[in-house]
Amino acid sequence: MTVADPDAAFERAVAAGATVVWPVANQYGWRLGRIVDPFGHHWEIGRPLFQ
Repeated sequence: MTVADPDAAFERAVAAGATVVWPVANQYGWRLGRIVDPFGHHWEIGRPLFQ
């Protein structure tokens, strides 16, 4: 999922019950993190570093 502020979206998801798979960090040209929701769906939340 591409968002303007991945850090804020990630923290909201975790506060709502998601589990961290890996925290938000700069990876391969993206600011990106991964969570798993309570239903078992994995989500990557991020944005490109260079637009």
